[in-house]
Amino acid sequence: MLRALQRSGLPVWRTQGFHPHIYCTFAHPLSLGYTSSYEVMELRVTDDGLQSSEMLARLQKVCNQDIFPTAAGDAVMKINSLAFAGYELLICGGANALERIQAFFDQPSIPLERVSKKTGRVSRFDLKEKMREALAVAQGEDARIRLILPAGPKETVNPGLAAGALLRFLGREELRVQVHRFGLYDQEMNLFL
Repeated sequence: MLRALQRSGLPVWRTQGFHPHIYCTFAHPLSLGYTSSYEVMELRVTDDGLQSSEMLARLQKVCNQDIFPTAAGDAVMKINSLAFAGYELLICGGANALERIQAFFDQPSIPLERVSKKTGRVSRFDLKEKMREALAVAQGEDARIRLILPAGPKETVNPGLAAGALLRFLGREELRVQVHRFGLYDQEMNLFL
């Protein structure tokens, strides 16, 4: 995206160091291998007269179909008000385990562990307490699971942890899981803008 901003010629604010670069913030970047249809990027332009529609048109002109901006506008919410993310987990070949998948999410408690990247410290938490939603449906031979998980500055739960625990519960760790983010939300579950 930074290269697209560069190619667009938009008057974006840059750092003032020896090697100036575009200054922007991505709200809750994804792990490698995940896909998304809802990303938020915040940047500052140096031309106050630049309209959002012109900015969007210039970006769309230099982007390809894989990374294609669909909206631009003034920031309505601050990035630190981000609280949740919506994910869809596609379990390839998992439709025959739909009842067991729902049983996993219906458990009174789903204990998980995560390891801190910085300290290596292991922390334990209950996924059931953190989830806002978990719904599983069959789609052909696959199972689709819709999850709403914490994704804010205070706490984030990687959907890969939930997917790994689910596959272990099913005894089917060989199944492939695709993770797709479909939305970002604030504390009241309003779509993040």
